[in-house]
Amino acid sequence: MDKTKEVLMVARRTVGLKHEPEYLKTAGAAIVDAVTNNRIDDPEVFSIEGTPMVTQKTEDGKYKQKPGIAGQEFFMHDAYVGARADLIFILKPVDSQDYEHIEVPVKKMDVTFRHPSMIIAGHLKMEPSAELDTAMIVAKLYGEAMSQGKAVEKAEAKAKLEDKLSKREVYSKVPNFGRF
Repeated sequence: MDKTKEVLMVARRTVGLKHEPEYLKTAGAAIVDAVTNNRIDDPEVFSIEGTPMVTQKTEDGKYKQKPGIAGQEFFMHDAYVGARADLIFILKPVDSQDYEHIEVPVKKMDVTFRHPSMIIAGHLKMEPSAELDTAMIVAKLYGEAMSQGKAVEKAEAKAKLEDKLSKREVYSKVPNFGRF
């Protein structure tokens, strides 16, 4: 089992809910928002380290696996949950290229780019450390999103129950209710 899935399983067990892609999407959106928010004039740059294989989306909508070029720079653009329930980041190149963007799964972020977890942790105001990787950050945000989702569900259930009880109370105050 890879590290990402293991960390996500721990986050799920901690909160007590089954895996929900919308919470993973919320975690990805939080990372993208933190990295790109209010940085139009000075956006954060992710630089490829080595020559890892990356998925490139061409202008005509086709996907190709090609080796990345060491030192090539990208801006984080978006994130989505893929078909296998993995978070995938979309990064656009700084310079014009023959492709539109690259897509990097969360589990490959730390081997594809130089210190992405340090950059992301800094923007999310987390304490960066040598053990911290992007998958752990996503798992933490995933757990927080699940906790908030569970709290909202509880609040909605409580409001629905209170509404139901208040309707019963109204009917009990009417002395002739239910009599024929």
